[in-house]
Amino acid sequence: MTEEQIQLMLYTELGLAKSTEYDSLISELIKSVALDIMVTAEYGLLIVNSSLSTTSGQDFALLPTDFSKLSRLWKYGRDIVELKYPYEYYGKRKANNTNGEPVWCMVMGRDANNRRKVFFEPVPDAVYTYNLSYYSTPKQLTIQSIPEEWHLTVVKGIKPYLIADTPGNEGKRAMAIAEYNADLTKLLSFENRKGDAINRGGIDPAIIIKNRYTFPGGGGAGSQSLNAPFGR
Repeated sequence: MTEEQIQLMLYTELGLAKSTEYDSLISELIKSVALDIMVTAEYGLLIVNSSLSTTSGQDFALLPTDFSKLSRLWKYGRDIVELKYPYEYYGKRKANNTNGEPVWCMVMGRDANNRRKVFFEPVPDAVYTYNLSYYSTPKQLTIQSIPEEWHLTVVKGIKPYLIADTPGNEGKRAMAIAEYNADLTKLLSFENRKGDAINRGGIDPAIIIKNRYTFPGGGGAGSQSLNAPFGR
C-alpha cells in the first residue's frame, strides 16, 4: 500500500473530508503507529537516555530534536504517567485548576521550529527535573520501509486518533482501539512464528527491521526472514 492509499482508506471508512491538514496528520501517524508496532515487537530501536526539566507556570516542555516516542519520564520514587489521547489530558486539566508537581503528561504539538512538546498536568509550580528515556527517530521510517504485512495494522492504529473528540464518540473510539489491539496481537503471533530469525532486545543505532524474502523450496511457512537496515 502507498501512503495515498492509506489516506483514501481512512477518509472513506471514517467519513472524513480530505484536507491538507489531515494528509499531514496521517503521514505523521503512519510513522508513530509503525514505531509503536516496532516497539511492541521489540525490534532493535535506539533508546536514548536523557533528562528533561519543567518551567514553573508553563504547561509544556520541549523534547529533543530526535524524539519520536516516549519510553519513560521519571525520577526516584515517581513516574509521570503518559496519556494517549487529547480528551484524557484536557479532561484532567478541566477538573484541576491548581498547579503542582506533574502526575500526567501527553506528547502533542510542535513549536515553530518543529520541536515536539510534552504537556503536563498539573501545570508545574516549580522547576522539576526528570529522567527522560525515549525512542530516537528512525531517519527513513516511511510506509515503503515498513513490512507489507504491517500495513493494515497501521491503518487500524491510526483510526482512534482521527475519530472526532466529541461526546457520543467514546464507544466508537474504544472499538477502534480494541480492533487495533486485536490486530496487533495477530501480527505479533505471525512475527514470532517458529523459524524466524529476528534481531530483538538490543539497542541498534542502525534501526534494524525485518524484510521478507521467499526462497525456493522454503520449509513450513514458505518464507524466511532477513534482517536489513532501512535504506537497503
